[in-house]
Parts: sequence; structure tokens; C-alpha cells
Amino acid sequence: MKYLIVFCLLISSGCSSIIANKITQSEDIQGNINLSAKEVDVCGNTNNCTKVYQADGYSHTMVFNLDFGSSKQTWLYQSKFAEKIEEKPLQGEVVYVFAGYSQPFKLLTQFQDWLTQVTGAQVFIVPSANNESTFRFGMSYVEPIVQYIRKENKNVHLIGFSMGAIPAQQIAMQIENSSLHLIAPMTNFETSLNAFREYYLSSVDRYFVGQEEVKEAADIVIERAELKGDELDIIGNLRESHNKAFVYISPEDVVVADNRWNEFDHPNVHVYSYSNMMHEVIVMLMNQQLKFDLISNLTSEEYISKNNKFLGTICEAKDRGCINNYTQFETELSE
Repeated sequence: MKYLIVFCLLISSGCSSIIANKITQSEDIQGNINLSAKEVDVCGNTNNCTKVYQADGYSHTMVFNLDFGSSKQTWLYQSKFAEKIEEKPLQGEVVYVFAGYSQPFKLLTQFQDWLTQVTGAQVFIVPSANNESTFRFGMSYVEPIVQYIRKENKNVHLIGFSMGAIPAQQIAMQIENSSLHLIAPMTNFETSLNAFREYYLSSVDRYFVGQEEVKEAADIVIERAELKGDELDIIGNLRESHNKAFVYISPEDVVVADNRWNEFDHPNVHVYSYSNMMHEVIVMLMNQQLKFDLISNLTSEEYISKNNKFLGTICEAKDRGCINNYTQFETELSE
């Protein structure tokens, strides 16, 4: 995609519009979805519906590999521990997981399955904003989900990854006593685009895609989204929060970097910071402390402390000792 953008910049003066079109281009949801995911219609009324997704099945073993830079990590999980717990703290409650921009559904269905096993909640995946018929930062999902939650009248927890933090927060603002969890939230669209330009494009590409083009592209996308006001102001909205909110960030995450978190203080909002985690790493939850904090805040610290094997284990892919030890332990458990 980036090479197409560079080519267009060479032959067209409307470069910012081209970048904006690429940012908001819709993708076929089915192409991003694990085959074991099923569609569920969530409707506020008969004329106001959106599609969410659930993993169709149950995984006894989960393995996830993540390559980043010179490192490769593996997350290993088996369901035996969770299966031993008959009463789980979120049974009868609902969790909505809001995907980050182009976040793979295959990963999210695995996350959803794991979260259901660990907490007992019914978990729905809400597609990323680039799957909206008209790109609006995920805001088109807000109204039907809010109306559906009110009809169902169940305790609700909202988890937003990156750009998915925007609709998650907007729903939390309208649902009393919901809990909100923002993982690497995107607080400034232009900053995120510039980070992509700086760290993910080659020096040649950056020569043709300057900061001014990025700023213009961001302005075009926001204008086209036809937002009503402060929907993108996550930090400002959190300052007015009446519900519990939890934010999980890393100072090394340049994609959503925001110095305002350093001084953020609100009695209902708890900010957790993890060192040395790039954006790809934190949105994949490849950190045991992050997993512990998330599950602890969803349930209770006592629950996950007693059942910390629910978190699985993370090993360096080359650390066969770590992988073999976990595999051997699970084998002994099943015997």
C-alpha cells in the first residue's frame, strides 16, 4: 500500500486526499475473520443494527507467536485450569471488545475465547473502524450497541484496543456502572499517522510523504467522519468520567504516545504503564503483568492471584526450556 501512495504522490497534487482514502478504505470483514467466528446482530431497534462476532467453539490449547524487531515471543495457554472453576466472577455479564484499526480477527477470536474461559463472561468482538461502511472512527457502532445494552440490562465491560478506544469510551459515557478498559488508546490521530510515517516508512517514502501531507490527510479523514464534537478527545472525556476506567499504556509505544498521561489524575481512572512495549506488542497483550492487571480489574485481584495459571505463559521463541517446562507441566496436570 505504501508504494502505491508514493507513486500517487509523484503524479498527483491531491496527495492528502489519496492518503486519506487509503486510511479509510473498507476491507471485507470475512477476509479478516477466523473461520470459527460467527456473526451476531446487535440491534437497538429493527432499523438500527450492527454486527458483532463470537468465537464459534472452544479451544483447549492456544498458541500465539509474535515477531517484533529481533525478538520473537510465544504465548502458550491450555484450558485445564479454567475448566476446574465452576463459578466464575463474570458469569451472566457481557464484555465488548473493540478492535484496533485492522487488528486481526484471528487474534481477537482467540482473545475472546480466552477471556470467556477465564472470566465466564459472554464476550463479543466489535469490528475495527476500517470495516464501517463509511469510516467514522468506529462511531457508527455506538448507538445500536448502547440501545442493545440498555434493553439487555446486564453488567457490561468495554475493552478498546488503540483506535477501538474511541467507540468503547463513547458507549461507557452513556452506560451507567459500566467498566472501561483502554489498551494503548489512540488519543491523537495525527500523532499516530506521523508515528507510522516516521517509524514504519522507509526514508525514501518519508521524503514523499511529509508531515504537512499527514496533517492534511488527518484533517480530511476527521472532516469526512462528520463527528459531532469531542468524540476523539479520549483524555478530556476521561476527566469527566463517572464510571471506573482503566488505561494500559507503554512509554515506548510511539504510535499512541501522549505525554499527558504522565500528569493524568482522576479518582475513577487508573493508568497502568509498562516499559519497553511497542504498539504491536501491547495490543497483543504480550506481557504477563498486563494480562494480570486486566483480568484483576475485570474480576478481582484475589481471583486472579489464586488462579494465575489462567494467564498462560510467555516464552522467548528460542527458549525451548521455557516452552518445554510449560508443556511438561500441562502434561502432568492432565495425567
